[in-house]
Amino acid sequence: MHVYRIQCINSRIFHLFSDLGITTECQDSIADVVFVLDSSASIWEPDFYRQLDFVENIAKQFKIGPKNTQVGIVTFGEYHTLRFHLNKYPDTKQLQKAIRQIRFNPGRSTNTGDAINYMAKEMFTASNGARDDVPRVAVVITDGESTDSVKTAKAARAARELGIHLFAIGVGKRFDRQELESIANEPAKEYVFTVDNYSALQKILKVFAVKTCQGILYIHYLFIHLYFMKKKTLLKFICIYFSLTLIRFGSTRIIA
Repeated sequence: MHVYRIQCINSRIFHLFSDLGITTECQDSIADVVFVLDSSASIWEPDFYRQLDFVENIAKQFKIGPKNTQVGIVTFGEYHTLRFHLNKYPDTKQLQKAIRQIRFNPGRSTNTGDAINYMAKEMFTASNGARDDVPRVAVVITDGESTDSVKTAKAARAARELGIHLFAIGVGKRFDRQELESIANEPAKEYVFTVDNYSALQKILKVFAVKTCQGILYIHYLFIHLYFMKKKTLLKFICIYFSLTLIRFGSTRIIA
């Protein structure tokens, strides 16, 4: 762990960081996170529940609540199925219970684009719990190619244009790497993950949790960019940008 004393971060700025949830710990992250989960017929039922175990373990890394991180889930096969919105479960215990109560409902096809479109247009709305000036993150998990790759890429692009940061996880041997990259944000090395099977999801749990936290931190940096550009304090912004870059790409802590 490297510790840096950043002179440009005075107590007022440091409190701004705290208010925005900018720390290296997932528990302090503030975000709205939606999981978009494959439930097509190609998935063996026990693997669907392994997928849910992975989601539950990721959710454990965050402090859940209306002033912290919120989680929503939608599954998809031939059609999308809303499991719950962001504002449905206000604490970790209720969220974990809700995830465990989700049941497998296989669809005949893999309509990934429909689920992404629904996630972007319906789940990230104020009425369903989405908050202004809070990072919006979606995680798409699938074990195969979508039925319409053009529709999927178009839906993902529209979601990204709305400010939603997309991760994509491919499981098994039948997914299309190019399609995963068309779904996820860039760079692919930070937003696209692949594993051999659903049991192996647990092997990337810690890495994915860290990447998600770093991604949320980076989104917060964008908010700070807008804040300081409005204030026209360019030198201070450059200093803070440097600080955030250190945190994002290394095991680093800042002190005021």
